[in-house]
Amino acid sequence: MDTILPPGESIIDKRKCALSGKEFFITDKDHIFYDQMSPMIEGKKYAIPHPTLAPITRMQRRMAFRNERYFYEKTSCFTGKPMISMYHTEDTRKVCEKKIWFSDSWSAFEYGRKVDFNRPFLPQVAELWHDVPMMNLYHTGDSENCDYTNWFGGGAKASKNCYLCFNGSVDEDCMFCKGVIDSCDCLEMYFGAFDEHCYECINCNECYGTMYSQDCTNCRECHFCSSCTGCQNCFGCINLAGQQYCIFNEKLEKSVYEKRLKELRITHKNFPLIAAQVHKFHETHPVRCHHNIKCENAI
Repeated sequence: MDTILPPGESIIDKRKCALSGKEFFITDKDHIFYDQMSPMIEGKKYAIPHPTLAPITRMQRRMAFRNERYFYEKTSCFTGKPMISMYHTEDTRKVCEKKIWFSDSWSAFEYGRKVDFNRPFLPQVAELWHDVPMMNLYHTGDSENCDYTNWFGGGAKASKNCYLCFNGSVDEDCMFCKGVIDSCDCLEMYFGAFDEHCYECINCNECYGTMYSQDCTNCRECHFCSSCTGCQNCFGCINLAGQQYCIFNEKLEKSVYEKRLKELRITHKNFPLIAAQVHKFHETHPVRCHHNIKCENAI
């Protein structure tokens, strides 16, 4: 059983997933939620039944609905021109360019139809989705030179010069990033905000010149660091705050730090050895159970 029982809840039913065969449970709070969500029509409540699929299977089904990082070539249903699209080449749905999709040259009301109560409802929804033109890529704002991005863009301030970036916004000169916002000159980043000149970082925010680090905030020129805040010129450190010139959590003079850093001889060839050394050191230190900030009753 992959599901963890939340504190304060009790199991009222155990089931096997209809697809995976894995066991999962229904809690008392699940039952209350389904009861509250059950619709009331003409004074009669139509109870929403308990799920037949495990939570992880239901999540996979929801996520399968959204394509974020795969690109295909499609033909615009309006102009007939080839374009980049998040919809598969063999997908029969109509797709058009973003500029046309947002324009007044067409109206989704043109595809309206009445509900046939003699037929199942969901197949009718599917038919509508296949007929109404979809935007080829999900872009917001007037981004510039960001053709190979998706679920991406900006608001009042748009993105510029980004390549293979996804689920981000207001970025400039970034490549191969996911979930990065308000950042510039970043490469191979996975979630972060207000970063600059950073490389291969995970969940780092307000950082500058930081590389191979994770869960760091407001750090500058820090490499191979984890869970550090307000640090500068640190290497291989973990759980530090407001520190400078540290290697593996050892405080050093500036000259000694720079000398030791040169002695490490970080090159592409010995990178795996250094990364393993850092990982071994980090394993000896405690880690936070989560990185939530200013949250209440959040699990």
